[in-house]
Amino acid sequence: SLDLSTNLNLHSFDCFYNNQLSSLDLTKQSKLERLSCYNNSSLQTIDLYGADSLNYLNCSYNNQLSSLDLTKQSKLEILICNNNSSLQTINLDGADSLNQLNCSFNQLDTLDVSNNTNLKSLNCSNNQLTKLDVSNNLALTNLDCSNNQITDLDLQHNTNLISLYAGYNQLQYVNLKNGNNINIGIGLNLSNNMQLNCISVDDVGWSVAYWTFHAGIIDSWTYFSSNCNPIFGCTDSIAINFDSSANLDNGTCCYISGCTDSIALNFDPNACYDDNSCSYVTGCTSPAITGLGVSN
Repeated sequence: SLDLSTNLNLHSFDCFYNNQLSSLDLTKQSKLERLSCYNNSSLQTIDLYGADSLNYLNCSYNNQLSSLDLTKQSKLEILICNNNSSLQTINLDGADSLNQLNCSFNQLDTLDVSNNTNLKSLNCSNNQLTKLDVSNNLALTNLDCSNNQITDLDLQHNTNLISLYAGYNQLQYVNLKNGNNINIGIGLNLSNNMQLNCISVDDVGWSVAYWTFHAGIIDSWTYFSSNCNPIFGCTDSIAINFDSSANLDNGTCCYISGCTDSIALNFDPNACYDDNSCSYVTGCTSPAITGLGVSN
């Protein structure tokens, strides 16, 4: 264990490379500005509740670290927390000054950066993200969200974007029509997205010329349009609620029909599509009178 409770004037602290620390309590370090605690195989928790002056944090390569709470770090500008094989959650709600975030190679299935409006560089690659909303991150210049499970990206508001790496996802729709395509140049990779057919762009002719399959930027079946006009719905032809007009799957496909009303006699808890077969009790449900007794 390490007791830092009396080190109230600590401004910078390093404790990296194979220490045996299982936890770090920095709740008394209100003046701490820099913390490097990476590559500690036993580190499980970092308590930063009182470290509200923290500007820089590197806590990467800590295999047992499962969560990070940075709600009190309003001055934090740089967060490096990549390659934590157990890291599943990061709370960034209070990190208003954050401008550089590397949380790649973790186990994140959600990432909320909606309150981090000063964010310029985001690397969240090699996680398990299915969604990523950067519509509030207007200062964003560099985004790497490759090797996830993201299905759509809307970047129309990210007018400062100069690089985008989003290959190896489950992308079906990308809106890159933000008026800044020419500044992205070849800093783009949207390849290996098997269901990505259309990308909305500023100038179709320019995109065709510079963002090519042969350069490894897009897949051979992907094309550009000024408006891809996504239609959300179930795109699986074997599903009960298949929508032939949909070109972007919204996760609503249903494969079991039956009665979906929980008060019906034949309610089927596994059904997701009602087939109008529900039946209900009708008439008097009390047992018939078989005798009558009259007392004094």
